[in-house]
Amino acid sequence: MDQIPDYDDSFSTYDVLKTAFEYVNKIGNQMKNLEKDMSILKDKELKTSIKKYADIQHMFEVKGGYKVEENINKICNGFGFDEGFIYEYQGTVLIISHDRYFLDKEVDKVIEIEDGGVDIYHGNYTYYTEEKEKLGKKVQEVTQKKEKQTEDKKTNYQAMIEERAKAKRKQTLEAKIYKLEKELEDIDNKMTEYSGDYVKLTEMYKERWKVQVELEKAYEEWGR
Repeated sequence: MDQIPDYDDSFSTYDVLKTAFEYVNKIGNQMKNLEKDMSILKDKELKTSIKKYADIQHMFEVKGGYKVEENINKICNGFGFDEGFIYEYQGTVLIISHDRYFLDKEVDKVIEIEDGGVDIYHGNYTYYTEEKEKLGKKVQEVTQKKEKQTEDKKTNYQAMIEERAKAKRKQTLEAKIYKLEKELEDIDNKMTEYSGDYVKLTEMYKERWKVQVELEKAYEEWGR
């Protein structure tokens, strides 16, 4: 094996380092091609590409592809490469990082895959987080509005049921009041007939008093 390999002048240090991982590079190239497709595809075609991308990405991860990229970047940084290299690079770069400053500087599109859906944000990481927060607030507002509408419907329905029950109860009371008033009228007529019979009058007074008490209770309940 040559200790000082000879490469074409068009090869950068980054390209030379990547040649040691040819198989992983092929998988990475497939991912890049799919990334380009996903940036223009829509609907069913986009979903198909995303599923294919997920399968290839899994293989890339199993083969240590992400670790290779990380190690190469570390070596490149040691050779003097910086963020400007990635910024000026014309191809697609898949970045895994927790450095928000770095992502804001280098990223111009974020594709979010969540719960089987895909959302594309044309901007850096800060733009993505801000838009994501706005979307979350809108979803929350819509959910709260629907919940309030449902609660209002339940309240109105309950009020309607109570109003119907109240109306029915009043109808029943009105019938009862009419019956008691008729009984009082009959008792008064009979008392006139038995005006000379003290025993009979005493019994009828007692009966009239009971009917009168019941009638007053019915009046009071009807007025509530």
